[in-house]
Amino acid sequence: MAKRRQTYESDDITVTFDPDVCIHSGVCVLGLPDVFDIKRQRWIRPELQPADVVAAQVMRCPSGALQFVISGGAGLVFKGSGFYATDYKRPAGTTEKADTTAEKAEKTEKSDSKPSPKKDSSSDK
Repeated sequence: MAKRRQTYESDDITVTFDPDVCIHSGVCVLGLPDVFDIKRQRWIRPELQPADVVAAQVMRCPSGALQFVISGGAGLVFKGSGFYATDYKRPAGTTEKADTTAEKAEKTEKSDSKPSPKKDSSSDK
């Protein structure tokens, strides 16, 4: 039977833990023992360190059991050691889709391309 994913939130970061993926390497506990303490009932306390410090430690998780989302606007969703998606929060009531990275690159590429030179019609006479 699969175990339930655990979520731990602070004002700046949300950390999730998937016990079915964890290989119990101890990288999290050894690297940031004040945040990751298996002796506590609520064993992950992301509010005890700055969000960037917690995020850096989560990215060291060799199995990907730990993941995080930075709160407060746009953030990156990390799974283990690699980034997989961006998470853009939109104002309430907004239904338009946020541009993906590929769409942004395509728009930039189109705007950077130079128009082909126009033929001078006066020289055809």
